[in-house]
Amino acid sequence: MKLYFEKSGNGEPVVLVHGLFGSSTNLRGIARKLATHFQVINVDLQNHGRSPHTSSMTYDDMSAALKNLAKVTIGAAPNWVGHSMGGKAVMNLALTDPDRVNRLVVIDIAPVSYTHGRIEFIDAMLALNLKSIRRRADADNALSEVIKDPSTRRFLLQNLVHNNGEYTWRLNLHTLRQYLADILAFPDRSGLKFDGPTLVVSGEDSNYVLNAHQGSFLRYFPKAQFEVIPGAGHWVHAEQPQAVNDVLYRFIGGSAHA
Repeated sequence: MKLYFEKSGNGEPVVLVHGLFGSSTNLRGIARKLATHFQVINVDLQNHGRSPHTSSMTYDDMSAALKNLAKVTIGAAPNWVGHSMGGKAVMNLALTDPDRVNRLVVIDIAPVSYTHGRIEFIDAMLALNLKSIRRRADADNALSEVIKDPSTRRFLLQNLVHNNGEYTWRLNLHTLRQYLADILAFPDRSGLKFDGPTLVVSGEDSNYVLNAHQGSFLRYFPKAQFEVIPGAGHWVHAEQPQAVNDVLYRFIGGSAHA
């Protein structure tokens, strides 16, 4: 399977991997900054963005697709940066195939199971009668009955595209719903470790990475370093882009200034 990706810049390779319901679009700001010093591969995971739809969505599925992408487009072991679900995907890759990973950056997610699923988002999107949608505002109004937060709706509606006179979802909502429990969990990798450089970036106002999670990280990633970004929640890279860029440059080996 060939994942869609956007390639920019030159130098040491860095692969950016988005989270659930996202796409490479969400990480373009980070990609533009990093591309001034590195070769950046900004990818759409399967069932997201412009990448193919599949009938399965486990972390092994995601890691296999990412490994193939790196093999075809880069050859050498790149640096991996993953946010949320993408962070779990790159952690799984580092543990199961460490030779494919140079440096690892995990943004606001831990190698643990979470309970705050978003199945209501999926059900609301599935329930939307796309044939009745004439403009994006119609979809926004319909989703607002279930999804109250306007910024969340704007984020989800980035996946609604107009093709050949009608609206369609780029997300494979049926597969994502079926595998949501797998996505919220993390595979048991007992006995496996990634001994390479690892950075965990989290938002000060986020509840996704807690002090209690450090033991889970160090169990798998003994060289893990932890960086908390002030004034940021789960969407760290969107809320404090310069701070995140500075941290990434320092860790991966570039300048501390964009």
